[in-house]
Amino acid sequence: MLVAIGSVCISLGLVLPIVLRQGKRSAARRERASASAADTLLALPMALPGIIIGFFAIVLVGRTGLLGLIWEGFSGFAYVFGGMLVAYVYFSFPRVLGPLRGAAAALDPALAECARTLGASRVRVFATVTLPMLLPAVIETCATASAVALGGYGTVATLSEGVRLLPLNVVNELTTGYRLADSSTLAVLLALGAVAAIAVGRLLSRGAKWAVSRA
Repeated sequence: MLVAIGSVCISLGLVLPIVLRQGKRSAARRERASASAADTLLALPMALPGIIIGFFAIVLVGRTGLLGLIWEGFSGFAYVFGGMLVAYVYFSFPRVLGPLRGAAAALDPALAECARTLGASRVRVFATVTLPMLLPAVIETCATASAVALGGYGTVATLSEGVRLLPLNVVNELTTGYRLADSSTLAVLLALGAVAAIAVGRLLSRGAKWAVSRA
């Protein structure tokens, strides 16, 4: 759970500056940006199985990875907690970027411009105008991305060497000794955690929308 939630939080920190900057562009420029090679690369994890993301991590920062040839500190990084977190950030990034990009594009730029005209600083405009309007989408997007990351099996199955995550434990309990009861219990806990993340996210998102409408 720490890897799933941590990767989504890091992805959010990376995504917010991108979507807010793109939200200021004209529609034509946004259309051109969406077709860029960078956007294609960032959206690639949506189409790739998690096991392929894990494979790329091994190629780059495995024990004989390409980056390990440049600096020894990268060797084996894919198999430790930090390496798995980085892989999950790449897995979660497009799942946070896509919805928030659409939400940022729908914001009315006139509100922020009006606040700037009245003398508010950029930080204050972000904290009091932009963020409250974007907050419902941020909450719901992060909750959904966390639920997806909780069940991400392929990446952890490829990289895990001692770091145990819940999806891998479910499979191990079933395939090692066929402990069906233990496997089923873990699977139910995983499903309940994902459902709870989505439900709480939607509830908090509705509360944020109500608070913004009342402000």
